[in-house]
Amino acid sequence: MKQVVFGIHTATAKHLITQKESNAVKKFFGVDIDKPLEDETHFYERGVTKIWIQEISNKRGIRYYLYMQINFTRILGIGTHKIMPYSIANMKKAIKAVNRILKLLPLLDKNNKFQDWTAERIDITFDIYEQHTPLLMQLLNDSLDLSNTRKRCERLPIPDKTPEQLKYESMRFGNSSYVYNTYVKLTEVLQKAKKNGRTVTKEETEEIQNILRIERQNHADAVKKMLPHRKIADLTDDKVRTDILRIMIDETELFFGKRDFYSWKGIVQKYCPEHKADISKVLDVMVRITNNSLEAAQDDYIKVADTFNNLGLSPVGIKKDDAEQYGVHFVEGIYSRITAAYPRPPDRRQYNSFPIPHQTGDGRFKAAITLYNADSGRKRVQVAGKTLADYENKVFSKLVSTYIANQTYLESNNSAQKDLALKSADSIVRFCKVAKTTAVKQGTAKFIKNLKLDSTTENSTGDNPNPSATGGGLTFAAMQTIIES
Repeated sequence: MKQVVFGIHTATAKHLITQKESNAVKKFFGVDIDKPLEDETHFYERGVTKIWIQEISNKRGIRYYLYMQINFTRILGIGTHKIMPYSIANMKKAIKAVNRILKLLPLLDKNNKFQDWTAERIDITFDIYEQHTPLLMQLLNDSLDLSNTRKRCERLPIPDKTPEQLKYESMRFGNSSYVYNTYVKLTEVLQKAKKNGRTVTKEETEEIQNILRIERQNHADAVKKMLPHRKIADLTDDKVRTDILRIMIDETELFFGKRDFYSWKGIVQKYCPEHKADISKVLDVMVRITNNSLEAAQDDYIKVADTFNNLGLSPVGIKKDDAEQYGVHFVEGIYSRITAAYPRPPDRRQYNSFPIPHQTGDGRFKAAITLYNADSGRKRVQVAGKTLADYENKVFSKLVSTYIANQTYLESNNSAQKDLALKSADSIVRFCKVAKTTAVKQGTAKFIKNLKLDSTTENSTGDNPNPSATGGGLTFAAMQTIIES
């Protein structure tokens, strides 16, 4: 059995229907046409956990939307609480299963095909199989890192629960576009069953007793970014599946890191005496974080973050009482578990690529490029020039000025800012490989060589000592002016 399953838990989708269809659907469920429809029982066992109609009034009249919330595990009949592994084959089977239900409803043929429905929400998950799920939950709770301001994420409260009560059970964090809900699945099921006066069966317990679920609940804004056409059919596109997997893996690294968890005994066995100096360097910070959380000691953590990363050691240690209770001194981090089961897909844009300009109707050369500024983040800008040389000069100028502004962050303890600084250097190297104007290409290569951005970059444009001799090019003297400004 895999340690991790990448899957889809639920999805909510809608489709525009006619007033006549709306009335007929309400009649099908035994609801008066002047009453709202909201059914959670009729097709529940077959995977439709909720179905309802929303009426929206505007200047042109009333529009009727039929909504369905789908539990993919139930739709396929493969379990009660676990997730449907996300494969293209499984997604196609699930769509066919929903279509069989839609054909039972009084809908026009054009409206009873689930693949054509608009996705409103999709819950994508990693199910982590772990013997000591409460311990792993606590370690993730305390190691959560929300310092990356570009994500605009914050912890979200869970009703009637304090953070201390939740530490070994669950946590929620996110923004207006998506929310991560991370929880011990068995605890969640037992609590819901108790609330509803239901007994959890032995079969249900065995199905989920070792599952810690990491669930990204994608709302409309996030769905728009994930699905090219925002249709359920997009989920059967392998490129879409690959992009979603990449997002989940990258955000796992961003929020929880790549490191493993150790008790003090585990640290001594793993890292001493070879890395004793490094352990001494981070020990005080690790004790503070372990007794509180990474969020509570963020400023201290940043100063020694690189040491933790180099060691592969989480700043959150396994507490002595927990080590004794569970009989463990090491817990593998979730990033390595996930990537062992699902290797991170390569970025769609290859490293050597750089935006190629297109010629507009008025003859200008134009393209959108990305600037990586360590202070303000990633920014997409349009660059245009009357000639190709003019365009490439402007691109070079923007890339170099951004890199110069970032230089102080190349040795930063802030990994996010350091990453942006390195990407600004990478951009210059990639631009050099696609530049067409001889003078600009040669000048860029000299700039790279002088600053040692890439020791393998060579000047492949010849030995012309005067780049501007080709006409309209950027001279090395001009580059020096940029560097010194």
